[in-house]
Amino acid sequence: MVLALTVAPFSHAYAAPLVKPCSVRAHAIAGVGPCFGSVGTPLTITIFAAHHARLTALRFEPPRVANILPEPSLAPLLGRGRVLTANAPRDLCNAGNNSRWQVWLVGPYGQRLGRIGDFTVIGCPQSNAQ
Repeated sequence: MVLALTVAPFSHAYAAPLVKPCSVRAHAIAGVGPCFGSVGTPLTITIFAAHHARLTALRFEPPRVANILPEPSLAPLLGRGRVLTANAPRDLCNAGNNSRWQVWLVGPYGQRLGRIGDFTVIGCPQSNAQ
């Protein structure tokens, strides 16, 4: 008995990710999921489009809190290929519980390569909220 394996061609959009990107932005080169979680939540980044720059980190752009902006936060990317991972950094709680951060891909020289989604941090201790 001979078994034949059928391999589906790689879709331009993306291969089946471990976590489905939560809010795919039009023309984004990648998506990120889940959309919310606590500090340390594993994030899955699914690359949609070919890119030439080496991806090094996620940059979390802060929301405005009481007319001030907390500092942006970085999380290093791990893995290779079209599915990468990172962990939600502790600094996200500096904007307080339930704060929503924009998520950007970062290239090898610190340049932002595009916004890929949003992440809302939950479960922050009250002492870290401003």
